[in-house]
Amino acid sequence: MPTPKHLNTIVTFGLLIPVLLTSCVTTGPTASTSGRPAQDHQTQTAEQYEKTGEYALAAKQYLNQARGAKTPKREHYQLKAIDMLLKAGNTAYARVLLDAVHIKGLDISYSVRHSLLAAHIALNDHRPGRAILLVTPLLRITNLNPELIAGIYWVHAQASLALYNNISAVKSLILRERYIVDPRKVEDNQQDLWAILESSPPNLLRRELDLAIDPILRGWIELALLNIDRGSNPYGLATGIEQWHLDYPGHPASTNLLFALAPSPSILTTATPNNIVLLLPLSSRFEKAARAFQDGFLSMHNANTAPTRPDVTVYDIGEDPNLVNNFYNIAVRDGANFIVGPLGRTAAKKLASEQSFGVPTLLLSQMDERINLPRSVFQFGLGPEDEARQVAERAYLDGHRQTVILYPDSPWGKRTQQAFIDHWLTLGGIVLESQSYHPLETDHSRVVKNLFNINDSELRKLRLTMAIKTKLKFSPRRRQDIDFIFLAANPAQGRLLKPLINFYRGYQLPVYSTSHVFGGHLNPVDDTDLNGIIIGDMPWMLVREGRIRAMRENLQRDWPNTHTRLDRLYAFGIDSYGVINHLKRLSSSPLARYNGVTSGLSMDQRGRIHRQLVWAKFTDGVPKLLDLYYNPKEEEEEIENTESETEDTQTTTPDPGTTGGETRLPIPETPGTTPAEAQL
Repeated sequence: MPTPKHLNTIVTFGLLIPVLLTSCVTTGPTASTSGRPAQDHQTQTAEQYEKTGEYALAAKQYLNQARGAKTPKREHYQLKAIDMLLKAGNTAYARVLLDAVHIKGLDISYSVRHSLLAAHIALNDHRPGRAILLVTPLLRITNLNPELIAGIYWVHAQASLALYNNISAVKSLILRERYIVDPRKVEDNQQDLWAILESSPPNLLRRELDLAIDPILRGWIELALLNIDRGSNPYGLATGIEQWHLDYPGHPASTNLLFALAPSPSILTTATPNNIVLLLPLSSRFEKAARAFQDGFLSMHNANTAPTRPDVTVYDIGEDPNLVNNFYNIAVRDGANFIVGPLGRTAAKKLASEQSFGVPTLLLSQMDERINLPRSVFQFGLGPEDEARQVAERAYLDGHRQTVILYPDSPWGKRTQQAFIDHWLTLGGIVLESQSYHPLETDHSRVVKNLFNINDSELRKLRLTMAIKTKLKFSPRRRQDIDFIFLAANPAQGRLLKPLINFYRGYQLPVYSTSHVFGGHLNPVDDTDLNGIIIGDMPWMLVREGRIRAMRENLQRDWPNTHTRLDRLYAFGIDSYGVINHLKRLSSSPLARYNGVTSGLSMDQRGRIHRQLVWAKFTDGVPKLLDLYYNPKEEEEEIENTESETEDTQTTTPDPGTTGGETRLPIPETPGTTPAEAQL
């Protein structure tokens, strides 16, 4: 499991991944349970490895220490070693060792730690229902160390997220906060809780608000709805939060979080530019993309009826990126006090590397971290890297750990692959294999067979046939260690590759992809071949009701490229215009948010704007929002099916009767509500 740290660059469930998967099960015996094991040099070395994130080495040291220890120290070190193995991603070895730990007759805290580790293994095995079954009885045990209780609620929150029950996860985090002493950890807990609420469909939040009784839960949900409904109007949001304070006096929401949502008037007061210049390559091979962006930008400008509406001038920067600095300087000389552009990675990099930036600028791309930019320069793009990183986070949150990758042998494909790999490894995932395919070929059988090790299976069959001199019936067998596939592809490539994945025995493997595999237009006949692929895309492309539908009708009525791949550029233009007056607020905190049509937008410390994708799964040739796939009946069946397994397992679930059988701790509800369709 990964090192506990927040992923502040993307406001998404990815914020929770490293923290939720680093449990509090490492807590050892306390004064209330048993004497603390003595620490010798070897134990100190193990703890040093643990602090530096070298979990495999820490596990080895703890196991060495366990061999020379007596009960209960031996079991303490064994459980520590198993925890380290899980953090190192070695679930198989952790499972074997956990089955060998004997905790009968020991203090109840050992049994709790044992069950927590078993719950983590269940989560790694994609069985969140079983994880909930394992941890729920633990909440009925009295006199537990607060850190253990906090760990129990962490596991419950993670299992709830894996079952797409956001509200159950929020309840677990609210309860967990009662057992946290360190104020910094309280704030971290609230940021994770907030990330879940921000990512939840508004219709779900409104329904849960009607059902909620607990004032703390109601306060959190109302705050989230305020941010969703008024996130694009900071003054309206500030007014709403003032009323929220009156409605929920003493609510535990931190001052820092509330300030991020509605900062001081000095931050809200941003000088509105009165002369905006767009730098676009209209007379170049990128003409269609540039005109789509321009159309979206100007549609928002034309809809702006404010008396302070700025003037907008478009400069055609042409084909040659080397001229971009000249156009920028001319724009400043002509009186521009805000510049948007250029559109295009090469031109943007050229400008970022050489320009002194005399006026605030929104670059339409994201730069390499090695390029230092002034605080008045912001970066906003639709590059595949950001999407690939969010795919990694989504897959990790869904419980997957081991992946194989298919990507086109092209500059775009290599960028996408590398961004995914870098982030996946940071999360603690494992890349088993990465195969490129020729983007112009139509037969990728060899590539998929290599990816699945089908060739090895066929070779074994050939050798056996030659050895026994008998014709054999044979079905090729793919490798069995794959959790999911990351597929980088456009629609045509995806329609070729997904059927091949199915044909070579990969039909049960989850396949994740970026938005590029979806052409934008609903095409259920051709896109049937994409069935099963999970994609992250912008609400503008996936949500067809509510605010998005109204904006399309108002802004895009006669636009000829609706629901095509150019439509994403149109939405990019809409948000690039809308976010200008919110840049100062977004830069004040990574928790601040602008609700756009490309997604909810947030900003990191380097001025890079990040998008929070919406998730869908191709079914019957149509990408359907994943929130529609949550089925409480299926979840109940999963939990029922795991009850007998829980009874038979060697994991010892503490009997509430050993402590009087009284329920001392609140138990979050078992997930059982269906989230409504995601809308902005």
